[in-house]
Amino acid sequence: MKLYTVGDSFTYGEELEDRNSAWPHVLGNRLGYEVINEGRRGTGNHWCVKRTINAVIEHAPDLIVVGWTSCGRQEFNDSHGAFTIWAGCSEYAYWLNPDQAKDVNRASIARWLTMYSQPVYEFRNWIRQVILLQSFLKQNNVEYRFVNTFDNLGLIHQLDHRADDLIGMIDTTNFVGWPTTQMVEMMGDAPKGPGGHPLELGHKRIAEAIHAHINTGR
Repeated sequence: MKLYTVGDSFTYGEELEDRNSAWPHVLGNRLGYEVINEGRRGTGNHWCVKRTINAVIEHAPDLIVVGWTSCGRQEFNDSHGAFTIWAGCSEYAYWLNPDQAKDVNRASIARWLTMYSQPVYEFRNWIRQVILLQSFLKQNNVEYRFVNTFDNLGLIHQLDHRADDLIGMIDTTNFVGWPTTQMVEMMGDAPKGPGGHPLELGHKRIAEAIHAHINTGR
């Protein structure tokens, strides 16, 4: 049996001494599944969607868990490849990988996006990504769970009633913690690394929350 996971640095296991202590591996051990963890530092949700779709074909996993990242992270492509900008829904959150920032065009795009970032617009785009991937996985009869890392669920209250139909399309029975609890809440008061990432206890708590949800849904 195979467990496939994808997400950002929380899923990757950033700041852990041993990445085998990251929640995907803790969860896989509890389930008795082989783990394929494609968590990647600083990635965006566009990449998570693409990799998950490819993983269904490449790995034929029995269970998929997607750790959605901040909707503020936006992906762009140019002749040098794909890159992610984390505007973070704030004009003060400009960030670009140093290698990417050497390109003047990329740096200009990142600054522009950060200055004109619109949290509600980015949140609606994320909801569409959730619905798209959910539909794909259901059509392919793949068991899955979604869980959010941080940021996104706090934006729900900013949407007006016109978004109700869109949010209503999400199968919340497969969304761990919806609509209030994200990985940052699941880890609670567990110790963090200097960069704010969960350490072993935090990953254990995240895995326990996802595991409990899986057992309840089966």
